[in-house]
Amino acid sequence: MQQEKIWYMYTAATMNLQFTYGQVLNLAMQLTDADRSRLCRALTKGTRSDSLKKISKAFQTDELSEEDIRKECEEVRKEMYEECLVPSHG
Repeated sequence: MQQEKIWYMYTAATMNLQFTYGQVLNLAMQLTDADRSRLCRALTKGTRSDSLKKISKAFQTDELSEEDIRKECEEVRKEMYEECLVPSHG
């Protein structure tokens, strides 16, 4: 049997309340449709934000400078422009 995660809530008085996933789900299901939609959007937004932070961190690199990227873009644009000027013979 899988143990349920326990959720913690802290109040202003630092009282510690513990909730299982099932209890949180039960509370959420008691919300109106509009409130459940708001809750879903808030949870999804938090998940997306965490995912974007992880992706951003994974792609962070010190190997390329903005100058390197700019130069590469200019070179590619130049090659593309030259290809437009010279018709291919194929």
